[in-house]
Amino acid sequence: MNHAHTAGTVNLSRLTDHIAVIEKDGYEPTTIKIERSMSGWVWWNAFCVIFVYSCVKSDREDGGFWTFDENVYVTLTKRADVPSPKPSTP
Repeated sequence: MNHAHTAGTVNLSRLTDHIAVIEKDGYEPTTIKIERSMSGWVWWNAFCVIFVYSCVKSDREDGGFWTFDENVYVTLTKRADVPSPKPSTP
């Protein structure tokens, strides 16, 4: 399990999709699915298959066959049961 704090980076395996849970005090937790999609490099590897079958085979085995969106954006919903913080007075 990976954890990150605002703004954070985690390393994800490209071999499967992932589920992320975003939590912040005073907000409802949000769960998102980070789905993989086929990388554009697969087409280059498909061209390579004419010459070298192992291009595509190695990418499928090490995860290079798949990619994720570069950025994931999440909007949190404020909890109704948590009072708003009082403004501080100088």
